[in-house]
Amino acid sequence: MNKTALTLYRRSLQAVSRWRGDPILCQHVHSRQMAEVIQLNRAVVKQVDSWVPPGLINNSIFRYGVNPDLEHFLDLPLDSECAHTDLLVYLGRRSSRPFKYLELGVSVGKTFWQVLNNCGPCECWGFDIEEITPVLKSRLVEQSRETWPSPPNSIKKTASSITRYLHPQSGSRVTYVCADMFDENAWTRLAGQQFNLVLSDALHAASALEFEWAHLTQASVLHPDEVVIMWDDLSGELKRWFLEKQPAISRHLAIEPANVRTLFLNGWMGRREYPHRLGLAYKSPALRP
Repeated sequence: MNKTALTLYRRSLQAVSRWRGDPILCQHVHSRQMAEVIQLNRAVVKQVDSWVPPGLINNSIFRYGVNPDLEHFLDLPLDSECAHTDLLVYLGRRSSRPFKYLELGVSVGKTFWQVLNNCGPCECWGFDIEEITPVLKSRLVEQSRETWPSPPNSIKKTASSITRYLHPQSGSRVTYVCADMFDENAWTRLAGQQFNLVLSDALHAASALEFEWAHLTQASVLHPDEVVIMWDDLSGELKRWFLEKQPAISRHLAIEPANVRTLFLNGWMGRREYPHRLGLAYKSPALRP
């Protein structure tokens, strides 16, 4: 299916969901509170002129998750239609405090930056095989740093690290784990954190999602009483993984099967790209009808 056909197909599914009264699309995505979040997010994004500084991609492992075909759109402004980051920030602002966010696959930091600014004061964790971008690092104050050897068989050949920062404007704490997603040593740093908002957007492979889910469900990484997990861009084998995993996710989080579902929202590029199929699992007052 080509891009145009896929775009039309997914937008038609969005329209059908609204017509049927989907509670997330109708009561949350199109609410007055969401309109306020969208305005805040667009203002924060304007603070950054370029998300990909010269040389960043050349010195990376996975191009920081930036598709070459879409790189030239990354710095362009978005319209006021809800994107997946808007839903994340909306949920973060409505979550109980203290609010703790985990982003698996930070990329150039555009989503992370919006959550950090518009959900603060909060605690934000990023996990990525790439080093933190200069864009984010220049806006944070480093507090401490710890390193360890990456696994011998890892594609990451430099040392792994966990670095703690302070975001002066909001007073929020930031922790950045630079490591291979399959590094068991890295995941021990997340044990006991009890995150109540998680974005999964790292390695786009079913094996990676399976490994990631196994570790999210161990050692109290997820908050037992209030948690929302979003999986971005569930296409192909990722969609099949999610549909097969729905019963296990429901059981682990002790939520109704209906609270583990998919929906379509715009991604990084807004309407310049086809809507993303998102996976959503929620145990949260923020998404109650």
